[in-house]
Amino acid sequence: MDVAATYHAIIREVMKNVAAEFNAEHVNHAVLLELEKSWEDKLMDSGVLNSPSNLEDLDVRLETDSLNGKDTGSTRHSLLGQGMKEGSSKKRKRHDNDPAQVQVDSSVLSSDSENDNSEAEPVTSHLVLTQFENVGRSKNKWKCNFKDGIMLLNGSEYMFGKGNAEFLW
Repeated sequence: MDVAATYHAIIREVMKNVAAEFNAEHVNHAVLLELEKSWEDKLMDSGVLNSPSNLEDLDVRLETDSLNGKDTGSTRHSLLGQGMKEGSSKKRKRHDNDPAQVQVDSSVLSSDSENDNSEAEPVTSHLVLTQFENVGRSKNKWKCNFKDGIMLLNGSEYMFGKGNAEFLW
């Protein structure tokens, strides 16, 4: 078994094992196929795999093996015997270095979607975005202690580290 076939066998085994978890989490099967394609593309970019034709040969070989009653687990053990280590079943963190592109059907959007809003957002001349440390209220008077914020006042932006404010509401 050559290197490309080994990689394809590993990819197929992993995809087969995670398919049940994807279904349990109600993840679309297209995401799993996109993940598999991305994995194969990265292997092709690295030069390990020469062409996608290797993939078709492997598919035919694995399908005929399973139809003939051969154990696919023996394939995994023979691969492990060639110096490959079996991965643990622990979950790994997802790295966002190259996220998969997922196509979303535009008709699935909810009724309160921003795309469906026909009214434009009002122009704001005064805006304060900040974290607060303390907020106190007495009748209609509010006292606030802010930290790390930015303000937009009359078209000018100001940044601050600490601030106090009183509001009548």
